[in-house]
Amino acid sequence: PAASAPQRPGEMAFGLVQLGLAAARLGMADTAHRIVTALAARYWRPSLVSTHNAGAIFNVDICGGFVALVLAMLVGSGRDTLDLLPALPSAWERGEVGGIAGCDQVTVARLAWTPERLEVELTATTERRITIGIGNTQATVALSPDRPVHLIAARSAPGSGRSTPPRPDKHPREHPDAAPPAAGTT
Repeated sequence: PAASAPQRPGEMAFGLVQLGLAAARLGMADTAHRIVTALAARYWRPSLVSTHNAGAIFNVDICGGFVALVLAMLVGSGRDTLDLLPALPSAWERGEVGGIAGCDQVTVARLAWTPERLEVELTATTERRITIGIGNTQATVALSPDRPVHLIAARSAPGSGRSTPPRPDKHPREHPDAAPPAAGTT
């Protein structure tokens, strides 16, 4: 595995982060996963000090880069577009994240996935329409300030690119930290 492989001459955390981000953007889930695994295993000391080279030279490049890579594997964001799970490795069969800021003042408040299903809650600070992609499937949704949009989609085998288009969730799951609805709203 990449995590136990010896460091190559010239290999550094910053360069690996950049390679991982490119792999995630290209949908190369296995490559991005190998890189994030190597970064986690070789570029942090037991004291949680990050390093430039594997185990040597204090450096903070990886501190933001590691998180950016993981987020890029889960959400791709561009002008009026949002790609969900663009580089999800098979090792991350199920999971949940939230609070991911995307472009155009759109936030992925919650993203949860299992092998069978994907759920997402989106918020925006301005009125807008965005196209959401899941594999080769796309749907356009309208977002309004202070009105979260809950969507669900069925998922198929990893790498098949087939999912059902996301559709509004008529009964969104209440998150334990969610604020109660404002007076006069439903």
